[in-house]
Amino acid sequence: MLVFPFAKVNMGLRVLRKRPDGFHDIASILLPIPLRDALEATMDLDIPPSEVRFVRTGIAIPGDPADDLCLKAVQAIRKLRDLPGLRLHLHK
Repeated sequence: MLVFPFAKVNMGLRVLRKRPDGFHDIASILLPIPLRDALEATMDLDIPPSEVRFVRTGIAIPGDPADDLCLKAVQAIRKLRDLPGLRLHLHK
């Protein structure tokens, strides 16, 4: 699967309160801009089930790749169902 998610700029952010799970509720104003990422996800039978091989290319993204929202989405889905071995490629 290959998708092209729109980029957005956060024009304003207000932290409202801390939730019991340790995260915060926020109010945010997001402005879509005419740039897109390319995100490709493919099953790979050579990768053990539930394992993810994640590659980021293009514009450098600060921070630890393990904290990327793409991987957090896979982790959330994994809580609901078994997943095959996956390859994810994010190009900024």
